[in-house]
Amino acid sequence: MDFLSLTFAIFFIISVICYYAVPKKMRWGILLIASMLFYVWSAPKLVVYLLFSAVTTFLFGKWVEKQKAHGKALLALVICANLAVLLFVKFYPLGMARLGMPALSIVMPMGISFYTLQVIAYCVDVYQGKTEAQSNFFKYLLFVSFFPQILQGPIPRYNQLKEQLFEGRSFDYKTVKFGFQMILWGMFLKMVIADRAAIFVNTVFPEYHLYEGTVLAAAAVLYSIQLYTDFLGCVCIAMGAAEVYGIQLQTNFERPYLAISIKDFWRRWHIS
Repeated sequence: MDFLSLTFAIFFIISVICYYAVPKKMRWGILLIASMLFYVWSAPKLVVYLLFSAVTTFLFGKWVEKQKAHGKALLALVICANLAVLLFVKFYPLGMARLGMPALSIVMPMGISFYTLQVIAYCVDVYQGKTEAQSNFFKYLLFVSFFPQILQGPIPRYNQLKEQLFEGRSFDYKTVKFGFQMILWGMFLKMVIADRAAIFVNTVFPEYHLYEGTVLAAAAVLYSIQLYTDFLGCVCIAMGAAEVYGIQLQTNFERPYLAISIKDFWRRWHIS
């Protein structure tokens, strides 16, 4: 389900109405239903990857908190298992192509990089005693699958989101208004700037040998603008959608083109 589609707009409005229509203690359930519907609608066959990460890391948290035995070995095992799945779906087709061998057709699961790192951070925090393991699997599944941030991040820590997700947020007009303003700003960046710049870039780059230096320079500048506004636009939409529910996501993008070094650039582009 594309953030910029009419289907998403209808889905989002209905979920927001349902969220604020039920008692606060039930609102996490609405978010879970909405998140799973979003994921299943977008990639019905690939939800098994999400469930694998959620089940394995949830069970790890419960075991370590109760048993305290073999914690380090189990931590290594659950991290390796989840990273193995991530690396397999990302690099198996490429590796087989490089070897000139036929490969199985594998579709990249939506948001797998984000939720894999998210659940690994949860396991590490539980193992180190920085957070208590969640005892309700469905609440934990909401933490893993919360749909506004599953496509573009940020990658939140469990302690940063648990109260906001599970306790339910009260309706606040200013917060909801600000959330929709962020969504509209993100749509403007993505559709009006990034997608328009992409038309010129995608025309010039494939046939670069046909153009002069000034045109290539303009395409390079527009590509930088396209890359920046495309990512920032999607981040604004994600953060705005969460804000409408009264949930504040961690800032994940802070003017990276003003960075003073490669390290600073990466920190500003992927803060979480």
